[in-house]
Amino acid sequence: MNRPNQRVGPLRPRSPAIHGTWHGAIQFGEVPIPIVLRFDNNESNLTALADFPQQQRVGIAVRELSFGDGILRFATRSFGDYVGELGSDGASIVGAFWQQEKRHPLTLHAGDMVKVAPVRPQTPQAPFGYSIERAQVGNLAAGRLLAGTLTIPADHGPRAIALLITGSGAMDRDETVFGHKPFWILADYLTRKGYAVLRLDNRGVGESSGDRSAITLADEADDMAAAVEYLQSRHDLKDVPIGLIGHSMGALTGMMLAAQRADIAFLVSMA
Repeated sequence: MNRPNQRVGPLRPRSPAIHGTWHGAIQFGEVPIPIVLRFDNNESNLTALADFPQQQRVGIAVRELSFGDGILRFATRSFGDYVGELGSDGASIVGAFWQQEKRHPLTLHAGDMVKVAPVRPQTPQAPFGYSIERAQVGNLAAGRLLAGTLTIPADHGPRAIALLITGSGAMDRDETVFGHKPFWILADYLTRKGYAVLRLDNRGVGESSGDRSAITLADEADDMAAAVEYLQSRHDLKDVPIGLIGHSMGALTGMMLAAQRADIAFLVSMA
């Protein structure tokens, strides 16, 4: 496949308009990154939205999009410029992203992606030996409801409570990335060691309500403050020390929250 600024072969007969859902996996180094493109031809104006399922990023507007003579072109901030050629079957587009002389192949296929949940050997498996509860944290000031999971040791009262705070981006309660669930693994380990653990879907992610388009670090800290107050309101966890474990940007959120409150027993900063 030629570079984006080069002409790709002789002109072909006019091809049908591209529409509907297409999917594929960007070969980015050693890691395949699934992508779903949803095309819409509205009054001869071609638009598309991109979803990155593993990163839980959906509805991203595609820039500099064009399709003519069987050639699809568009631009992204993360992977560079894409050029792909429609196959003779009309159901595949073979091409690649170009970014600073690096080529990242992507073949798109017409239709929806078949979702196959990866099986990771480190993902916790039953029996767990501790209680697992659905949690709902209300941030009344922001009008948001955060959903999550609370795990509590079964045999005795918890020695402390850990509130897990995810890093940047739209993250679910398990901080799922590339099929891995590091916060579930961490929650399982800590609960087996005698700690209660609360982990939450970010605002606007999973079962939590809200819009993430303009969220700030202060908003994240405000949501975590609501989580602390939820834990303090539970009679079964009364007077149990509450600490924060933040990953990446979540560590900054934890620092901000700990600086604002005198009732945070400990703070762990990861990465």
